[in-house]
Amino acid sequence: SHSHVAVHKAVDNLSTLMSRADLAICNAGTTMYELCFLGVPCIAVAQTPYEAQGAEDMQRRGAVVSLGSHDNVQVADIQTAVETLVHDVDRRRSLSGVGTALVKNATPAFADAIVRALIP
Repeated sequence: SHSHVAVHKAVDNLSTLMSRADLAICNAGTTMYELCFLGVPCIAVAQTPYEAQGAEDMQRRGAVVSLGSHDNVQVADIQTAVETLVHDVDRRRSLSGVGTALVKNATPAFADAIVRALIP
């Protein structure tokens, strides 16, 4: 059922919506790091090679699910990722905890890596 699914575009209260989300599909840029900070498990789709590198790094660390570059992502890929996470509470909890810890406790080197991933 889609009764618990909401799609939001061009909103004024993004931080409020983020903090209430159980799961998000997002761009692999700043929004991905904001969702990690808030403890929201996310599925990230990269728009640039820099974002792809950052999302892959965060996935290797266990903080997000990265689907790679938007050029290669199909609707079925997103659907599979969402269905997998919806049915795996432990994985969502793990993504949430790891993502929050990584961003909130970022070392200077990790913070520099985030900045390099966001700014070409």
